[in-house]
Amino acid sequence: EDVVQVLQTTLRSTLRLSPQDSLTVRQTSRDAQGRLYVRVQQRHQGLLVLHKEVAVQVDADGAFNTLLGELVPNLRLVETAPALTAD
Repeated sequence: EDVVQVLQTTLRSTLRLSPQDSLTVRQTSRDAQGRLYVRVQQRHQGLLVLHKEVAVQVDADGAFNTLLGELVPNLRLVETAPALTAD
């Protein structure tokens, strides 16, 4: 959760996340050297954004080392209200 908190606050503008975006942890693991690997999935207005995730490597001392993957920047949903009447 700490990794997600940093991504959603400190790095939010760098990642160009919209105010309706959130990130959820999909998977975590740790290697023998103590490095933490966190895979994070993008959501927009609670909806899963398919195939848009990043993997973050955090060193044993807690420093962010690597961020790999792709998120959709400045995502906005298209208005889906009907434009035509039944007539």
